[in-house]
Parts: sequence; C-alpha cells; structure tokens
Amino acid sequence: MQRSATLDAVRGILMLYIVVVIHGAVWLQLASDQGISPWLFEMPPMFMVSGAAFWLQTRGQPGPYAAHLLKRGWRILLPYLAYGLACAITVEVMAEASAPGWPTTLWNWLNPMLHGRAAAWSVLGAHLWFIPVFLLVTAALPWATRWRAPAAIPPWGWLLAWVALQAAVDLIPQSQLLTLRQTVHFMGYTLLGWHLARAPEAISTRQWLGIGLAGVSGLLLMRWWQADPGVLNMQQHKFPPSTPYLLFGLSWVSLFMALGAHLPQREALAARLVRQAWLRPFVRDGYSIYLWQGLSFSLAMAAAQRWQWPAWSALVSATLGAILFGRLTSPIERLGLQRLRWPSAPHAPRAPAASAKTSRA
Repeated sequence: MQRSATLDAVRGILMLYIVVVIHGAVWLQLASDQGISPWLFEMPPMFMVSGAAFWLQTRGQPGPYAAHLLKRGWRILLPYLAYGLACAITVEVMAEASAPGWPTTLWNWLNPMLHGRAAAWSVLGAHLWFIPVFLLVTAALPWATRWRAPAAIPPWGWLLAWVALQAAVDLIPQSQLLTLRQTVHFMGYTLLGWHLARAPEAISTRQWLGIGLAGVSGLLLMRWWQADPGVLNMQQHKFPPSTPYLLFGLSWVSLFMALGAHLPQREALAARLVRQAWLRPFVRDGYSIYLWQGLSFSLAMAAAQRWQWPAWSALVSATLGAILFGRLTSPIERLGLQRLRWPSAPHAPRAPAASAKTSRA
C-alpha cells in the first residue's frame, strides 16, 4: 500500500484531538455541552481519511471482496476482541455488585454490535459506537465505490442531494436503527475522502468556501426557523447524526480543505510532523490507543474520585495510560496478517536466460 505522510499526520492529529480534547473535556466534565459543541468536528475528517486511504490502497481495484472483508475485518475485530475481554474482566472485578454475570458480560463485550451496553462501567464503552459503524462502512466501501457519479453534476448539486438524504433519514425515530443511521451519515464522508484522493482537484478552493458558507447559513436558518437553541448543540445532534450535524461537519471540512490547499510544502511538513515524539504514538498505534483510552480514562477517573485528584491530573494520567496500553497492544493489529493475503495470480514463466553471445551483442 502506498502511504501518504499527509494522511498519517492528519490521522494522528485527529486521534490526539479525540483522546485529549474531546473525550478529556466530555468524560472528565471539563466543559459543558454548549462549550464543547463547536469543536465536535473530529469524526467527519476521520472517515474522510479512511476513504482516502482506501483509494491509495486499491487505486480503484479493490480485488476479491472476500479478501477485503477478511483482511479489514481481522484488523478491526481482533484488537477489539482483546479490548472487549479486558473490559469484561474489569466490569466483573470493579462493578461486582452490579455486574450481570460472566456469560452476559462476555457476550456484551465480545459482540461488537453491543460493545458492552448491558454490562457497562464508567466510560469503558462510551466511544465504541465507532466500531460497528466502521465495520459496516468498511464492508460497503468496495461496492459503493464501484458506482461512478455523473461528472455533469456540480458539487453544490451533490451537497443538496446529501442534505436531502440526511433530512429523510432524520424522519426515522431516534431510538431506532441508530447504527444504520450513523453508517449512512459517515459513509458520505468516507466516499468524499475516496473521491478527493482519486481526483484532488475535483472541488476548487472557491467551491469549498461556498460549501462552508452554505453550511453555516443553513445552520443559522434552522436556528431562526425553529427558535430552538438546541439546534446549535452538536453534542445533541451527533448521536444520532442529523441534518444540523451534517451542515456543521461540512462547514469545518470546507474550512480545512480550503486552508490545506494553500499550505506550502504540505507533504514535507506532514513528513516532519509524523516524526515528532508527541505525535508519533498516535500515528503508529492510533487504533489501539483509541480502543484502550476507555479503560485508561475509567481507571484514572476512579483514582481521581478516590484520592481527590484535580481534573488535569486525571487527564494527564488517562492520556499517558492510553498511550501505554495502545503501545503494548498494537502488535495485535498486525497479528497474523501475513497469513491473510489472498492468493495472487501465478507468475508468468521467466524468459530463458540470454546466451553469452547475445549478451555481448
């Protein structure tokens, strides 16, 4: 797979941002919903990075679908199962009085679609909604990218269609089909990232600014029309993602894309960033850190409550613990992948070696 220093740097920065800023603020209650709401832009670009990486990996030729499912599913599920087992043990030990018992606890944590919902403790599974959504997006991506969009439709036309689709999905009651709603929402960003990696100049800076302006205008219009301050509360509209969150996410993505297009020596800057000690763990072990932050924050919060630690101490210890857990468990991400390579086509027979006379000629 061809790697991109820019994608690695963006992925690492986003993972650092999620662990330290978003979950630090929300889980440790360092900010209110209104205070953290304007900064909840992390997931749209994360799925865009995933789509762009899929293009770099396949170049439009994803290969056998079974091989894709096996390799990607193994890479996602095996680290999750290791984390789920650790969470099941933690629940039975730390929440013994309220734990539902080993069979129920194990089933809830080892099933990625449940991700510990019925056997929860602290924030062990508060971030694991991402796993079933990412699995479904990954499974659908080879099929979704086979369809080629008509080139005659301008970006604003696709924007209107996307918003209309999201508005239709919003009609589903919030308590139903939550994972499917999240998958549909973030699949749009994944396909956007794939398309931009395939055709980087498809959307100009001027068009990005227009999309951003349209997103902000749409949010303000919805706020005026509904006369409800909750329209601008993205913590409320992120779960499940709704039309306000789509407009919000597109506004941030447009800003990032417009600024990034004019960043001088972008790839060289990204190459320097990924070598920095403060970012390197999140680039190298990002998925494992994302998983194990739940256990690290849960233990840090329990310690802070027992020994009356200040919030910043809990944040520092939780972050360092997540990095340590992620580093120790990251080899699981690559465990056995060399055995999961799909058999390649037989090599063509070698041409006979040239004679000495021919070589001299």
